Amino acid sequence: MRNIMIEFIFLGNIKNVVTFMIISAPRSGTGVAANWLSTDTTLCLHDALFNYHYSSLNSLSFQGKKLGIADTGIWIFPSI
Repeated sequence: MRNIMIEFIFLGNIKNVVTFMIISAPRSGTGVAANWLSTDTTLCLHDALFNYHYSSLNSLSFQGKKLGIADTGIWIFPSI
């Protein structure tokens, strides 16, 4: 059986800011977690660093939804 560690960080409830992050190792289910956490009021982007620079994550806005990310590479940038 494979041990998988997923870290969930809740950062608050502020408009136009990433409110939560799932930080995990590759191939550990972040895509499934992103789909599970995306609802009518929340959008969770899977591997957002493939499409956005980390410095622009807090300026993203998606129709007033709370924004979160599930990323396997965000741990490289501890100052976010």
